[in-house]
Amino acid sequence: MLTLTKSENEARAGSFVILSADSFDAFEERCKASNLSIQRCEGFYKGEFEPAWIVSVEDFTFLRQHLAHTITHQESFLHLGPADDKGRRPATIEYNHTRAQTYKAPENIGELYQCDRATAKRHAYYTKRGDSYWITTKTPRV
Repeated sequence: MLTLTKSENEARAGSFVILSADSFDAFEERCKASNLSIQRCEGFYKGEFEPAWIVSVEDFTFLRQHLAHTITHQESFLHLGPADDKGRRPATIEYNHTRAQTYKAPENIGELYQCDRATAKRHAYYTKRGDSYWITTKTPRV
């Protein structure tokens, strides 16, 4: 289960954002100094691994208001809604308008769910934390 909280029920109900940053160490330091709850992970995006973080939607809102300079050059952010009873989360890409030349509407990219390493490696984009892997797909899982 993708979570920042101790309770599985709280985690299932929560909404999160996965993002990277312009300067990884500075981003972590500023988030910790602001008492934001962040969890490090790795994102595989456009053929490269990059450090990434999972933050609650509430902390992401604070981050955008007060620490926006740490994410100015990021292309997009992955928003994840509350999990269903199988742990799947609706996934939406929000494009970073401080970077974009033109407005691009948020895009529903399906749902995020946990999978095994082999499945993740077959996809162009995935998130890894420890030995756990997540992918997004528009194809519903049963």
